Amino acid sequence: MSYLGVEPRFSDYPSQLISPNGTDVSFTLTYSVGTPASIIVCISGVKQSVNAYAVSGTSLDFGVGNPPPAGTNTLEVVYLGLLADPSPIQDQTLGLNAIMR
Repeated sequence: MSYLGVEPRFSDYPSQLISPNGTDVSFTLTYSVGTPASIIVCISGVKQSVNAYAVSGTSLDFGVGNPPPAGTNTLEVVYLGLLADPSPIQDQTLGLNAIMR
């Protein structure tokens, strides 16, 4: 089936494991996201409320005084929807000659 833009991806939820140091509150995401609801964030296996963090592009921020605890791969981010690159759609207009054939 043909699609305009990026073909939909089903059952593909990429994830990212991060090892916090216990003091940093900002982390760089692998993919750019539009809203906090576009990702699931778990700390040590506990899902976090979307109000517990903010996202802007590829930045995940827990706010001042709320660093995730230190540990290897204790912060997991699951991407529910990735931002598509809205490349300009090329003009697909058919000329008069193509219509007359």
